[in-house]
Amino acid sequence: MITSSSSTYLDRYLRRPDLAYDQPTAVGALAYTDSALHGDRAGRLLQEGGLWRQWFQDAPHMHGDDGVSTYMGGIRLACAVIDECSAT
Repeated sequence: MITSSSSTYLDRYLRRPDLAYDQPTAVGALAYTDSALHGDRAGRLLQEGGLWRQWFQDAPHMHGDDGVSTYMGGIRLACAVIDECSAT
């Protein structure tokens, strides 16, 4: 399941601000899944003092807003394209 994999991945790699892998995409996927399934697996990461906020602040390659709306938007767009392609 995406939420378990994303949570495990994020628990490990949000502790490494020196690494620039897929942390933003994984956070976006987890937050999107939460919104679609009315879950709250991303909440602990996104709260003030959570791993996402700390990683974003400490990661030298990240700039701008530490919100997840941009990353959720990318996942939402990918899902819309998949839905459209599967409907044909």
